[in-house]
Amino acid sequence: MSIRRQVFVVLISTTFATMDDMHAYNKSVNLIINKDEISELGLILKKEIAENDYFYHAFKEFYRKHGKI
Repeated sequence: MSIRRQVFVVLISTTFATMDDMHAYNKSVNLIINKDEISELGLILKKEIAENDYFYHAFKEFYRKHGKI
């Protein structure tokens, strides 16, 4: 499995909105957090990492069972 799927990348931005999925995809990151909302970093990260784990669960489980991870 690609190393990238095992890494959670966050972009801190002064221009993009927090949790803007389309810009995150365009920038090849998992999450964007606007600098103005940095005080909520812990809460946002906890929520988004959980969502990312849920999204990739079946994919990662398949690779674990077939010796790819």
